[in-house]
Formats: sequence, C-alpha cells, structure tokens
Amino acid sequence: MRLDRVALFLLLPLLLAGCGAKMPKLGFGARDSRPPPLAELAQPAPDTAYGFCGYCLLDKDGKQVPTSAAIRGYFESAERKGDKVEVRGWAADIEAKAPAAEVIIIAKGQIVARGRPTQARPDVVQALQLPPTTQLYGFMFNIDVAQIGDPVVNFAIDRAGKAQSLEVIIR
Repeated sequence: MRLDRVALFLLLPLLLAGCGAKMPKLGFGARDSRPPPLAELAQPAPDTAYGFCGYCLLDKDGKQVPTSAAIRGYFESAERKGDKVEVRGWAADIEAKAPAAEVIIIAKGQIVARGRPTQARPDVVQALQLPPTTQLYGFMFNIDVAQIGDPVVNFAIDRAGKAQSLEVIIR
C-alpha cells in the first residue's frame, strides 16, 4: 500500500461527516499560483474556544454550534510526508461571498489543526462565481501522524459562527 493511500485510510472517518451538498469537483489551482499579498495573510489566528462531543461542535457554553447552510467546500487531498499528513482543500462562506472564517480538524478528542483558508484558489472563485477581490479559499494543514485517530471530525465555520462538515473527495 502506498504511503499517500495510508493517509486516505487515516482520514476515512471524515467521509462519514460529509455535508452532502453537491458541488463541482474543483481542481487544485493553488500549487502553481503566485502567493497572495502579505496583507491578506496577516489575519489574527482564530481563538474561539470550542468543545466537541462525538461528531458535533460545542460552543464555550457547551451548546451545539448551529449548522451552517452557507458553507461549501471539500477536503481534496491527504498525503503522508514522513511523520506528517498534509491535508488540502477549500472552504467558502457563500452567503458572505468570502472564505470560511475557520477550518477545524478534530481527532482523538482534540483539535489537531485549525486556521483560516490562506491558499489562492481561483478555480473556486470561478466555479462559485465569487467576487475576485480575494482568492484565498484554499487551506493546507500538516498534521502529525500520531495525532490522527478515530474519530476524525472536520468543520468549517461561517462568518456568523455556524459550523458545517466538509465532504471528502480525495482523488
């Protein structure tokens, strides 16, 4: 079994948490794109406190975070690179016509990755007919292999603070 396929099996529980929305399968445009302007990357790190129970996200008061109908996105690739798994995808808040406010990955009862989309994705902008003012809809996380385990749950957060699971379409 190839190492990049091992990453697929490690992230297989993400398949169970998909949102079911039918969106176009978009290609990866970020790898060959020029880096975005530094000003667009200089955003404060997310600091909202979350809890979780099984496959749900809880707010700081222990209440389930409402589901977002505005989030669209996918986990598109997972590749093992030594002792890390590189996970890539995109997440958009289509109501705000902006990147998702945050992407969170939870495994073994802990947040193992979280952050804002910072990768240029002109293909997402074009496919979803979003304004070209920002193209930062892509995300990439490097997660320690030792941190991956059941259950693995993922969420994208919209501008209103609501959450939605991202579907996995690893090719």
